[in-house]
Amino acid sequence: MRQAKINRERAQRAKLALEAQGYWDCGASYAASDLICDIRHLCDREGWDFDAVVESGMGNYRAERHPDDIELGARQMHKRGDYPILKPGVSA
Repeated sequence: MRQAKINRERAQRAKLALEAQGYWDCGASYAASDLICDIRHLCDREGWDFDAVVESGMGNYRAERHPDDIELGARQMHKRGDYPILKPGVSA
């Protein structure tokens, strides 16, 4: 039950980000897709690998939907030194 509450709070934060963007009145799905586009521009500017960011985000989403997997996934990622959002040659 606690995880469901946390995920509702995460969804609310995302909605606030979309509303702050000013496109909410154009439709929620348009606002969401435009925010993803803006995040891609940010990745380009910062030198982050957008596809890796999306892949990492999907992994986070799966782990948050199945919280028993969160700790295991985080331990495995830390053990491998796997921080996929950085492009090769870019350090943390």
